[in-house]
Amino acid sequence: MRKQHKQNISVKRVKRADGTVRENYYFRKMVDGVEVYVPIKAKPDTPEFDRIYWAIRSGRHTAPQVRTTYMSLIESYMRSSAYLTKADSTRKKYRSYIKIIQRKNAEKDYRKTRRRDIMAIHAALADTP
Repeated sequence: MRKQHKQNISVKRVKRADGTVRENYYFRKMVDGVEVYVPIKAKPDTPEFDRIYWAIRSGRHTAPQVRTTYMSLIESYMRSSAYLTKADSTRKKYRSYIKIIQRKNAEKDYRKTRRRDIMAIHAALADTP
């Protein structure tokens, strides 16, 4: 018989190299028309799991800060020697493109960007310099 979980809970089973299976639990919710999975870092059937579950469900839980946003990547690049050693005119030109990326993608997670998405953008802009 299938184990019953609380409402809006998803389970992802991950097989480890040693053959064991780990289960990760997530709370599914809609944010601005997009389905978001909030990880629950506790074992099910524990008071800690229930506390986190009800905090997320009632809106009191804050999601952990994502460190892999485009904004953090941009800030890191602009502090790097790869950027700082470029000529002023080159940095000025780069900043104009960086601002476009910032405006569109600042809070998005860059790990979710797929190669095929980049290739589609590249193909769409192939006729422009």
